[in-house]
Amino acid sequence: MSVISGGLYSLYWMFLTWKQLQRETRQDHHAVWHAIAVYVPIYGLFRTHKHVEVIRDLSLRSGLGSNLVPIVFVFVFGIGGSLNMMASFAGISLATALLIDVFGQAIDIALLLWAQSDLNTYWLHTRRERLSETRLGIGEVIITGLGALSWLTYLAW
Repeated sequence: MSVISGGLYSLYWMFLTWKQLQRETRQDHHAVWHAIAVYVPIYGLFRTHKHVEVIRDLSLRSGLGSNLVPIVFVFVFGIGGSLNMMASFAGISLATALLIDVFGQAIDIALLLWAQSDLNTYWLHTRRERLSETRLGIGEVIITGLGALSWLTYLAW
């Protein structure tokens, strides 16, 4: 989903997991604003750190271990974001921009899988009997469609 959507799915994932974390922590996380804040320079790094920290703390409080290291996550996230910005600079060839974008996407996906792994462990441990697969939602379809369109305009460049 992340590749097809041109990375927009990561934003949607951030929104969805903030909503889920809000229910689990009983704290108001303002899911929409926290997800959008990822795109605010510097501040987005702090929001990303908080997101990963909440996931890690939730796992630890439930007696599970956690592989998440928020500061490392944010550092790698910053590298991926920098690559994604570099890919949009004018003056570089399409092949170079595409290669840079692919590396940025790979970092995005690796980070998403890293955080989702802890969440999956948490859900399996705490919600075992009430766990069910979710179908693809309309939001995911829209985000993926918009991202796919952005890929098409990118390739038309």
